[in-house]
Amino acid sequence: MKLTKHLIDSQPAAASDIYLWDESPRGFGVRVRPSGAKTFVFSYRVGSGRAARKARYTIGRFGSITLDQARKEAQLLTGQVAGGADPAALRIAKREALERQERTVALVADEFIERYARPKNRSWREYERILAHYVKPRLGRYPIHAVGRRDVVRLLE
Repeated sequence: MKLTKHLIDSQPAAASDIYLWDESPRGFGVRVRPSGAKTFVFSYRVGSGRAARKARYTIGRFGSITLDQARKEAQLLTGQVAGGADPAALRIAKREALERQERTVALVADEFIERYARPKNRSWREYERILAHYVKPRLGRYPIHAVGRRDVVRLLE
């Protein structure tokens, strides 16, 4: 069937997830949740043949993006899958790379104080003072994964 805005709007919520599949591109559809939330999805197989693992990629919520935008995104995803890529794995890898860049030494030092030092040590204030006075000014702005042994040795010297 051809998905339309009217068809999606008129679909009521049910006891379990309902999927409405569009005729083109193949694998593009809308998931209707029991809560009434409607989400555009793209279903595909990772690899080749019938034995390939099935995967599902969430494109976005109905209302925040239009049906035409979601259909265009599904066509791009179809091209990626045809080229041998796994869109969901690419999305996860991109998110993890972004998180790695955002986790600075200063952020990790603050997490250390809050999660470990403060609950388990009476001298947590001394840990906090050392980190604030020596570590954060020199290494605080660097991504945690970019700091190596050489940087720590220089700091200790």
